[in-house]
Amino acid sequence: MAFIRWKKNSAGNLQAYLIQSYRDEAGKPKHKMLAYLGDAASLTPEHVAALNAKYPDIKIDWEKVKPVQRPRTDISKLNDAELLKKIRHLRYEMGLNQNQMVWALEKSGMPKCTSESWKGAWVSGRRWGVIEKALENGEPQDFYENPEIDIAPALRKAFLSQSSSDH
Repeated sequence: MAFIRWKKNSAGNLQAYLIQSYRDEAGKPKHKMLAYLGDAASLTPEHVAALNAKYPDIKIDWEKVKPVQRPRTDISKLNDAELLKKIRHLRYEMGLNQNQMVWALEKSGMPKCTSESWKGAWVSGRRWGVIEKALENGEPQDFYENPEIDIAPALRKAFLSQSSSDH
């Protein structure tokens, strides 16, 4: 029988694979990857037809093979400090790399750096990694005076707008 397996890639994004369960000659249970499905939350009829054509000898009950919806963090239950601690996780959920995250946050109202040493500078992807790590660990960072004021509102707006565009 076939099923969908979701695995995280090196960037932390979930990706789907179509897996077949079978038993080898010794009777041990084994799994074989039949197809990479990407990060799509559903199988299109065209994709199902192509997989059926590719694996005609394998019985797949397509009614039982349903991709599991990727869980989404409910940010309405998080205060700003908790939200900032989950910033990397939220970026992964949004499927963004560091540069895309910075762009999404700037588009959602995040200002340029507000600290004395970086005041007025744009954040690059490399700097963003430093900021994310510090925020996750509850450590100070040198780019924003008050991340709860400067970053958290933009993060909420970006996450919610991205979530609503997914539906």
